[in-house]
Amino acid sequence: MILLEPMNVNSPKLLEQQLDFLEQQSDLERWKRDHEFAMLCCDIDDLIALALETLEQIRKRRGAPDPAPTFHFFRRWHRIALRALACVEHIEGAGYPPERADELRFAVNEASIAVDHDRVAAAQQRLAAGMGRSLEDVANEAQVG
Repeated sequence: MILLEPMNVNSPKLLEQQLDFLEQQSDLERWKRDHEFAMLCCDIDDLIALALETLEQIRKRRGAPDPAPTFHFFRRWHRIALRALACVEHIEGAGYPPERADELRFAVNEASIAVDHDRVAAAQQRLAAGMGRSLEDVANEAQVG
């Protein structure tokens, strides 16, 4: 059993420690940095919310008669969201993970499908027209070469 001695509230040592703490807390530059960082965290949360809301508006355009504009919006959103994700990762690296960071990551992955949509669609058309090669043909060429 540990016995603690009663604290002498009139102790000069305690007063020195209290003054040291007060001095630390009154550092204007620290308060500015902490405030700026707190505001940055709030801004990142707002950025994520805006990104996810914008993506939801793009999702509502699925099934439109002409899909080209929708894929354009998905690709543009993806490009911008990658930049937003870099901001999120910066804040996370400082030990402050935003609440909806993973939701943004999943959304970025979803939108990445649109990035290669035109290439995939063109490849599907070539295959449908009989202009493709089987995986077996490609593997045989690789062995010969």
